[in-house]
Amino acid sequence: MHKLFSGITILLILCAFFGTLTASEHAIQYLFPKPGSSLLPAGTEVLIRFQEVNPNQIANLHNFIEVVGEKSGSVSGEITILKDQKTIHFLPDLPFV
Repeated sequence: MHKLFSGITILLILCAFFGTLTASEHAIQYLFPKPGSSLLPAGTEVLIRFQEVNPNQIANLHNFIEVVGEKSGSVSGEITILKDQKTIHFLPDLPFV
């Protein structure tokens, strides 16, 4: 059975087709959970909403989010662009520990 809560690290590699973005208040409107968050339920989904960037322009979208479980290590998952065309959603393949 997986632990209910885990520490995770979320690394954002903000590289767009036309150059590197900075994770500033102007680039990201909403981020859940915040980078470095801990005590989150195993398998927590990640949401990132951009203020001005269209996620379709991110050349490395499949590598954009890295989730690392404190014990399970790197966690793979599926990244999708939501209907608003500003938000990406990361759903882990498996709960992490």
